Amino acid sequence: MARPFSLTLRSMESDHPKTVMIFLLIATIVLFAWNIWFFGAKLSVYELSINAKVTKQPEKRIRLFSGPGRPVEIKQNVIIASFPMTMKKSITRNQRGLFFPILKQEQISEAVDCVVEKISVQPEDQLIQVRLKTIQHMNRPVYLQPGMSGLIKLEIERCTPFAMLIEWLRSS
Repeated sequence: MARPFSLTLRSMESDHPKTVMIFLLIATIVLFAWNIWFFGAKLSVYELSINAKVTKQPEKRIRLFSGPGRPVEIKQNVIIASFPMTMKKSITRNQRGLFFPILKQEQISEAVDCVVEKISVQPEDQLIQVRLKTIQHMNRPVYLQPGMSGLIKLEIERCTPFAMLIEWLRSS
């Protein structure tokens, strides 16, 4: 059944271009923000160690003077971690990472910042041994004991979501 012409005119009069323009403006802003994130944001890509253990070396306390005011005191432990041989080109000195100590009953503690100090390749074991130093501020310490095990999460690279998508498309 055909609609009467008067109903069509009334419907056209009630539609305002303002509503459509506001919706288009919001959609454009959202699309613009998403494009900025997709092509410009730097996301970290991490790799986990096979294992990591706090060494028996005594904990160091270091005072840092980073400007006016009180000096900052940090605790420093040494950790030895093993990584697969495939990461040989990805690990460098002074690379930042996170150490997650495993507590009782397989619970993981909060992360401790660490830095790669030394890298040694062991071809007979197909492993890379990495020596790391922890950096803990005294105001929120995580108590690390010699022999405590955990996992190291190293930041391998920083890339955009666009680059990640292209790499995923190439590999599949």
